[in-house]
Amino acid sequence: PFNLSIFVPKAVSCDELLVDLSRLCKELSMDPLMFASRVRSEVEAVTNCSCSVGLGSNLLLARLALKLAKPAGQAMLRQDQAEQALEKLEVVELPGVGRNTVARSV
Repeated sequence: PFNLSIFVPKAVSCDELLVDLSRLCKELSMDPLMFASRVRSEVEAVTNCSCSVGLGSNLLLARLALKLAKPAGQAMLRQDQAEQALEKLEVVELPGVGRNTVARSV
C-alpha cells in the first residue's frame, strides 16, 4: 500500500479529496494513470467501495477529469486537452459554479 500521509490533502466535500501526487509519481517513476489504478484497487480492496480519480496539471483540470471519470473510473486531462473539454460543458457543469450562480449571471 502507498503511504499518502506525507501529503497535505484538501477535502473538497465529504467524498472528495485533492492531493498533489506529482512528487510521489516522479519518485516512483510511475505513470499517474497507473498510480491511480493502483490506488483505486487498494481503496476497493480495503473498503469494498469503488472510487473515481481525476488527474490534471491544475485543480480545475483535475476536477473536470474527475467528472469525466465518474462513476468508478479514472481520467486525466492534459493542458492541451483543456479547451476541447471545456467547449463540451455547460457553465453550470464547471466546478464551483452552481445553478444559483448561473441564474444570477443571466
